[in-house]
Amino acid sequence: MLKFLKNIKKIFSGKEPEQIEIFLERLDDWFNKKVSELDYNDYFQEYFKQINEIKERLTKKIIELQEAEINEKEHKGVEDRVKNIVKGHRDNYTREIERFIENLTTIEKEFFSTLDDYQTILNFNQDLDKTIDELAKRTAKSYQASQHLFFKEVEEVFKPMGELNLLIKNFNKKEFDKKLNEINELSQKIKEFNDDKNKKENIEKDISEKDSPLKNKKDEANKITTELEQLKKSQDYKKFLELKTKKENKEKEIKENENIVFSFFSKLNKPLRKYERAALDDELIKKYLESSTKSFFSDEEMKIKEVLQGLKRSLDSLNFDEKQKNNFLELIAKSETNYLDELFSTNKKLEEEKKALVDKINHNEITPKIENKEKEVEDSKGSIEALEKELEDLKSKLGKIDLEKLKKEIKEKIQNLFFVEVTFSSS
Repeated sequence: MLKFLKNIKKIFSGKEPEQIEIFLERLDDWFNKKVSELDYNDYFQEYFKQINEIKERLTKKIIELQEAEINEKEHKGVEDRVKNIVKGHRDNYTREIERFIENLTTIEKEFFSTLDDYQTILNFNQDLDKTIDELAKRTAKSYQASQHLFFKEVEEVFKPMGELNLLIKNFNKKEFDKKLNEINELSQKIKEFNDDKNKKENIEKDISEKDSPLKNKKDEANKITTELEQLKKSQDYKKFLELKTKKENKEKEIKENENIVFSFFSKLNKPLRKYERAALDDELIKKYLESSTKSFFSDEEMKIKEVLQGLKRSLDSLNFDEKQKNNFLELIAKSETNYLDELFSTNKKLEEEKKALVDKINHNEITPKIENKEKEVEDSKGSIEALEKELEDLKSKLGKIDLEKLKKEIKEKIQNLFFVEVTFSSS
């Protein structure tokens, strides 16, 4: 305690703080040693000694109260009923005090020197203070009632209880609390610094370990991309693209041919719809009305020609004007030529040519190679993105660690607590 007071005096003496160098790796050891030098031991040993002395006297006085008899001369007018009530309160009061004495165990240690020691003692004092307050509330009625017939003995118990209460209240709590809080804050800052220092080292190690795989992945991705570009410049790939273009052109030709068929039958839609009701082959007409293109290219026997001839014979009865009839007759006349046969054969020829192209495309060797290489490129990109995201997260965490700020805060707290100016270094 004296050393602590001397430290306080130093602050106001106008002297410059002692300048010392501390290795960061040994900061914990230095701090623990400095805390042990605060020398509260004598103060605490004396404190617990006084508590034990009071406990001993209190034990003796509570026995005297338990065994005390009522002075019949002083209280000869008191009814037996009242005596029994007061005795009951006396017994309750002594039981509570006895229980308190049994539970009152001081901290025994040869030397108090650590932060944990100080915190344990402070907690002990706070708990004991609270226990005495609660005991006073529980025994207030019994204490007052017992005084009526056992005044002297009750006061003899109350006196050491009062001393104990005063000792606890006068415990140098305010000064000690303030000092302990400052020590705790410094301890937490040192712990935070050590944790962040370890975290920083681990993150830097992780970053270093991921940098190399990332570079390798990027080199690998560049190599695969180059291989892919070379495949796409090859003659095999050029032939493949030519086949694709021919196939696309063939599909356009097929579509154009289909559009001609669709246009032809769409112009005959109205008369066919009317003729359907009277025609013998109404199922065929129905199919053409639903999908003329599909039905036409499935109609290898060209049965639609017979239907159109039947339509031609029935046109007069289908209630169309002359202009409409003439238009329909022109279309039917077309069907009487090779017009529809040529459309059908053209489609068949184009589909066969397209199939031949598709077979060549499907059996080419370059496409699987390119597809596999493209998958390798995508996989490499995915791996690179994952590694870059991990590195970004690690660097973000690293950026939040400010060891210099913590060192500055630790320096300030050390100077305030121990009146020393610190320079940190690494071993």
